[in-house]
Amino acid sequence: MKIDLTRLAGSLKEDLNSVNDAIKEKGGKHFARPIVLGIAIVFGCFHFLYSPIVVKQSSLADRLAAARAVAQFAEQYKLLRDTLAAAYVQLPRPEDREQWLANSLFESLKAENIVADSLPPVTEFEGKGLIVQNANMRSKMSFMDGIRWLHRVESSKPVIHITTVDLSKKGGKIGLLEVSAQISTVIPKKRLGQ
Repeated sequence: MKIDLTRLAGSLKEDLNSVNDAIKEKGGKHFARPIVLGIAIVFGCFHFLYSPIVVKQSSLADRLAAARAVAQFAEQYKLLRDTLAAAYVQLPRPEDREQWLANSLFESLKAENIVADSLPPVTEFEGKGLIVQNANMRSKMSFMDGIRWLHRVESSKPVIHITTVDLSKKGGKIGLLEVSAQISTVIPKKRLGQ
């Protein structure tokens, strides 16, 4: 559809001329009431109809932008929460806090027929919603027994982490090493959703 602007401008000019002629002929007082009424209607429509819709549209646009932002990060949040929940499942429960690490250490040594020369008590410290427990052990064992024991400890569930291992040959029987190790685990004070 093509609009002829020159014809439209000419029509508008004719209308304005006829309004101007009518005002000159009858006087401004005759048209004062319709002009005031027209201005009041335009102002009322703007104030009571147009402005609330614009404000509501702006509010809805803000809420929509917030919803888009939440939707954008919701998937990432859900993935991170699931990853954290999976990690928490692999950690010991707070109810098992008392002797869990010491018992796990004894069981792993027993399973590999290793006798510990030294087993000091488990130490622990708390921080930021987590309890970190550490246990030390010292024993004499063959290299292969040591490797099997380290693998058993590292692959245990709930998770035990080998912090340090020191292998040394200090005389004694041929084929035996002195092994000193520190193992640790992390116990969350609260699980997700609690």
